[in-house]
Amino acid sequence: MTLIENGQLLTRFVELLIGSTHVDIAVAWVGPGLAVDTLIEQAEHTEIRLAVGLSGNATEPATLRRLMEQENVQLRVAPAPPGGIFHPKFYRFRLRRSAFCWVGSANFTRRGFGGNAELVKEFRDRDDAGGTWFEALWQGLDADPGPAIDHYEEHYTPPRPGVYRGDGQNWQGEFPNLEDIDTWADFVDALHILDDYCHHRGFRWDVLGDTFSYLHTIGAGRDLVLLGNWQHFTHHHRNVLLGLSHWDMGGSWGLLGNMRMAHTAVAAFTPPVAPEIPIHVLNHLHAVIENDEGNFAAFAAVAQDAVEGLRELDGFGPGVATRLLTLARPDRFVSVNSKSEDGLGGFADMQPSANRLAANYAQLLETIYHTEWFQAAEPDNAFEREIWRCRVALVDAFVYIPTLDL
Repeated sequence: MTLIENGQLLTRFVELLIGSTHVDIAVAWVGPGLAVDTLIEQAEHTEIRLAVGLSGNATEPATLRRLMEQENVQLRVAPAPPGGIFHPKFYRFRLRRSAFCWVGSANFTRRGFGGNAELVKEFRDRDDAGGTWFEALWQGLDADPGPAIDHYEEHYTPPRPGVYRGDGQNWQGEFPNLEDIDTWADFVDALHILDDYCHHRGFRWDVLGDTFSYLHTIGAGRDLVLLGNWQHFTHHHRNVLLGLSHWDMGGSWGLLGNMRMAHTAVAAFTPPVAPEIPIHVLNHLHAVIENDEGNFAAFAAVAQDAVEGLRELDGFGPGVATRLLTLARPDRFVSVNSKSEDGLGGFADMQPSANRLAANYAQLLETIYHTEWFQAAEPDNAFEREIWRCRVALVDAFVYIPTLDL
């Protein structure tokens, strides 16, 4: 028997996943993050069964849809018992000659595998007690999760942060200046300062929280963009993609820019959605998703082409185009809109106009790509890896949040 703390969870998860032929998971909540990404990357070689709860709206619908699309992932919804919720955190890894189980506190979420203090007991499933428990659970669940997920998505509102939010007492009264941030440690510390400011001011959203945050908005949007197609586009999908919901209905989607004034784009993604525009958009998004060009100048040129290609669509201005790209590749793109143009223009020494910044998007990106914090190697710490994977998108927090204090 081994006890695994949160700092080692993701590393051990990857080790077991790579060696497994079958993986069974039963958790209360699932959300975007490295754990889900790793599972999907490995699903080609592993048979995966996932039973997930929907209580409290803490499971992200876009992540469920993405998991449902995976050929080797079987997904079922576990209903809550009367008067309670479905609350186990169980993982079973069947290797060729043995099986290991995890039982503990970690949900299959970003915080569960990095940001929280979690503890998991790992043991060898010698008597198949874990396998027997999961099999009984699995056989009792509806094999078609579609109707349950449709209903859940239709009524979904992200849960309030509640006790997971800080109290803002660490706010020292000074905003970090993006131009003065050098190292990766500086960048992470500055994000925590901005997070503290959100708590200090009592905002209903923050930077690094599990819900109602930049990280949640970016994660949910990325899972949505990574769907294979948008044939079954819903109002929830549209709201996430374009940042449309009001604050009391999940309005942190509006971080990175609320596109409610982009009437043509909103109409284009309002169900039922005609296929022409989604196909055009996805073609440009997949061009950058699949491009891993290490030459940053070359990648910035690809990004410029993608911005111009998206803006060819009627009503798709710089805000819509750069928001979509940022959700597709938050490690490489930043959103340009009227709320961020002054800060981004000052940082890149460019004229602060959303149209001009979009027209010279490659120049803006190259300024970011030349920073030390951008070029830092992927961290070992799981939660910092989550930040690293959306570090350019998070630049928006530095140029948007300080404007709220004016």
